[in-house]
Formats: sequence, structure tokens, C-alpha cells
Amino acid sequence: MDYSNFKWNMDTESTSDENGIHIYAPEKTNYFVNPIDGSVETYAPFFYQEVEGDFVLRSKVWLQLARKDNVFAVHYSLDGENYKMARICSLPMQKKIQVGLAAQSPVGKGGVRHFEDVVLEQRTLCDIRGGK
Repeated sequence: MDYSNFKWNMDTESTSDENGIHIYAPEKTNYFVNPIDGSVETYAPFFYQEVEGDFVLRSKVWLQLARKDNVFAVHYSLDGENYKMARICSLPMQKKIQVGLAAQSPVGKGGVRHFEDVVLEQRTLCDIRGGK
């Protein structure tokens, strides 16, 4: 994947090769909204590209995030071909948003996070529930 249009929200170590990108997550980095007390943590390396409209972001872990208008869905796959919905929600937002990869380490000493075969496509899924 060509990462030349991606940006960082903060400095961190990273390398990329033909298989993907490797991002260092420093210790105590997290994106989390605590459902109990409402506290928010928003400090972790985020490697993103601005995308306007519908998109599909996929990596070899076989996770997929898709947007269709203001509906967002997370899908998983056991084989990289057939995706099943894990979560779906309506989330009104502006057309252009930041889409990318976050490396987190809320506990422990941090470490490198590997994202392989990353694909970001600006396209619309015909079946957002089915991941296709």
C-alpha cells in the first residue's frame, strides 16, 4: 500500500515494507471512552488519511471498517474473503474524516503493532451489513 498520503497525529517510530506497516505504541497510550464515568483518553499514535465519503479500510488481521453515508460497520473474517458484521451504528459526521490505524498500549511497556496488507479503498459497500 502507498502510505504517502497518510499523516501522523504525533511522533512515533514506524517502518513499512511490502507486507505492511509496523507502528510503535508507547506505554500508556490509548483511545478509550469509559462507559462508567465518561472519562476520555485520546493519546496514541494515529496514522491516518483524510477521506471524503464512503470507504473501506481492511488489514490482514481480517478486520474491516466501512462507511456508507453516516452508517459505520466493523466486520471480521476468518479467511480474508467472507466478512461478518461485528458492530454497526449510525454516526452523523462531516463528509471528510480521518481514517487510519491507531497503535495503543494502555497497560504495559508498549511495543510494536503490526498491520499487514492494509487496504484503504474509496468505494461504497452494496451490503454494509454483509461487508460486501
